[in-house]
Amino acid sequence: MRLVALVLLAACGSHKVDLGDGAADVGIGCNQPQPLLAVTAAIPRLAAAASGSHIAVGWTSDDATFGNARISLDGADHIAAVDRDAFATAGSFTGVSIAMEGETTLVALGTQDGHSQLVLGGTSPTTTTVQLTAPGAVTPTGGTPAFALAGNDSAGGMAAMIGVDGTGPINIGSIAARLLGTRIKDGLAIVEVLSANTCELVPIDSAITRAGSPIQWGAKQKCTQAAAAYDDSTGQTLLLRRDTDSGAIKSTLVHADRTLAAETTTAAAGSEPRAIATTGGTWVSYANNGMLEAVLLDGNGAVTKTVPLGAVGDATGHALVSTGATAYALWIKDDLQIARLCP
Repeated sequence: MRLVALVLLAACGSHKVDLGDGAADVGIGCNQPQPLLAVTAAIPRLAAAASGSHIAVGWTSDDATFGNARISLDGADHIAAVDRDAFATAGSFTGVSIAMEGETTLVALGTQDGHSQLVLGGTSPTTTTVQLTAPGAVTPTGGTPAFALAGNDSAGGMAAMIGVDGTGPINIGSIAARLLGTRIKDGLAIVEVLSANTCELVPIDSAITRAGSPIQWGAKQKCTQAAAAYDDSTGQTLLLRRDTDSGAIKSTLVHADRTLAAETTTAAAGSEPRAIATTGGTWVSYANNGMLEAVLLDGNGAVTKTVPLGAVGDATGHALVSTGATAYALWIKDDLQIARLCP
């Protein structure tokens, strides 16, 4: 049953959920929550991605179940349909990560046996020994293979990146607490949080054949809950972390030449930051005392707008997606909710 659910999510869903008096009449207001589906998920771990007029979202719960949905947009501010694929499917899942590129969706699910299940575009699931550890574990590559997964390789006992076609894995060092995949200018990278709460960026070539030298970022032994977002228009990657001393969300930019900008404070307090780039800037969301907030950053990483979005069930229960010009926040608090983020 759980394998069927994965295939359906990657292949655009199974059945429509009626949103009321005609789905095309359901608007997504500027910075306003819009409930979509009733969701019962204790300590939800949410991941999402978007491409064109489609958003894929999935969540796992602390009871190891998996639920997911695909949202079809009618323009930037209306919902055409929601396809609920397999709500609360039984399984043994530790987390989910989703990436989209064009018409293709990759869904990755961590499993309790130290592996990940990968479903690409509705094909049958494959299994890898590289176990995802964060919602940002998978990333489009912009080349071949089309997607990559960062995680801990249970076979090799190392942090690693592997291509969705099995290329690699490229091992970069010892098991890490958190591993993300991201693009950087002319390549890929693993963003890792080491066990000593120190963060590193490890460049990987686009073909996933070799790793570069680690680049330490953020304060040593004070870096947790790392996140990243690549901006294709500037060739820069935003790196985010939670400071263990102050509880602040800190950010820095990786320039196209792979030098680092000076670190800035994105939020005075927060947990589990997420980020996504749009043509109008990069949005960052984070949980703060049970509430979800989003901020818009300019090209230098400075905050230009703060948007309160409402209560969130858990700090890990939210995600950001971008269709290019428009960003959306998704989160769980009794319902799966969505908001269109406006400058």
